[in-house]
Amino acid sequence: MNSRLSTFAPYLENFLNLRSQFAKLFEDHYKLLTKKGIMPYDYFDSFERFNETCFPPIDAFYNTLENKPCSRRMYLRAQDIWSKFLCRNLGDYNIKTDILLLADVFEPFRSSSHKFTV
Repeated sequence: MNSRLSTFAPYLENFLNLRSQFAKLFEDHYKLLTKKGIMPYDYFDSFERFNETCFPPIDAFYNTLENKPCSRRMYLRAQDIWSKFLCRNLGDYNIKTDILLLADVFEPFRSSSHKFTV
């Protein structure tokens, strides 16, 4: 798997890990989490950042790999997720928006690898 999470996420159907964490999710909330969002990866220069309780400014979401700023639309979507899902800190935001989606993408790959002994 040498592609981005945003490449695989649209092809998922079940989102088992996501659904297990959010069993009673409104459909509009569910749609927010089933698309790869933004993460301020370069902002995480220490583990203490995961404990920060304030949403970072838009500049923190600058993508140095692609040398692109975060769009206002994506930033507002991220703020919407932060508030709708009552994120306590950046670690909580990371789990809800990135890690659960990654698990849902990776698990079928892992299962296939075991099945075919890759």
